Amino acid sequence: MILLLLAGEGWDEVEDGKCYRTQNKNLSKEKTMRKTLGLLVVLVLFLAGCSDDGTLKITDETAREIWFSINDGAEITLDVGESYSKSWELSTSIFGNEEKDVDVAYEGFHVFYDEVEETVEAGSTTKLRIYADGGAIEIWNNSDWFYIEEVYIAPSDDIFWGDNLITVPIGPGESCTWTVTPGDWDVQVVDDEGNVFELLGNYIALDETVIFYPYTGFERVDKPAGGMKTEIYTSTSKEESKIERKK
Repeated sequence: MILLLLAGEGWDEVEDGKCYRTQNKNLSKEKTMRKTLGLLVVLVLFLAGCSDDGTLKITDETAREIWFSINDGAEITLDVGESYSKSWELSTSIFGNEEKDVDVAYEGFHVFYDEVEETVEAGSTTKLRIYADGGAIEIWNNSDWFYIEEVYIAPSDDIFWGDNLITVPIGPGESCTWTVTPGDWDVQVVDDEGNVFELLGNYIALDETVIFYPYTGFERVDKPAGGMKTEIYTSTSKEESKIERKK
């Protein structure tokens, strides 16, 4: 004779006066399924991975300010030696880390305008160090009442002054700056009284700014502004001359 008695989560099986403990088969299957589902969840999470920041760090390695924008965003200015960091949340998994391409447009008083594309990766920092590739000419109007209406800046070995570089007069106490390739440059200014001042053969070094004060350091000359030069100097520049207006 076999008697089955309910006891807790299983059944007691009695046969020939002996009692045997057996597991409920349905309950055992349910536990196995729970374990399997748990392992599947862990596996899915493991494969899916997680997120981590990818960072772009920009540093001003020049002797003056630089300014830049990221992905056509707002302009950001850095002083000498300063850094700026921006992060994006990117995914990571066993298959690799997500990457993002970032566009950076930058320039500075000693840096010609340029655009670069940098790749940012999850879990790491991409460093963009901006170095000088030029020097600067800064013209200050150090008069009390005259306005500078024309500015000509040309390489010393060029026989022509070129075009007037300003459209708005430089008032008393005001200044304008141009980035130039290192080498020898000539500078000429004309004020609102028609006075012509010039200073020839000025060496502009890499990552340096030379400030010019026309009313104290220039020679007043009796000739028309611009056009062809009357004196030509041999330039020390070994690259194509370049000039770019700044703030």
